[in-house]
Amino acid sequence: MEGVKAGGRSSREAKELLGMLKGLKYSGYSKAAIDAALGELEAKTNELLRNPKKNLDLIGLYLALLRLIEEENFEGAEEFLRKVLD
Repeated sequence: MEGVKAGGRSSREAKELLGMLKGLKYSGYSKAAIDAALGELEAKTNELLRNPKKNLDLIGLYLALLRLIEEENFEGAEEFLRKVLD
């Protein structure tokens, strides 16, 4: 069975999130930048949770990325997003 491909919205969001990861990298993964990124991811996740039926794919995308960044697994986060885009 084939994996589920990212739809248009998920692909757009994944590209934007890759940009966010690039910003973290350029900041040297500073604590302030990581905290800001986590705050943005949490806020977006909370917004998406208001309509879970419509946003299920994006909720999964944001929660997975949130977890990877919390674990400071930045390479894993980038790999995850690249797989979403494949």
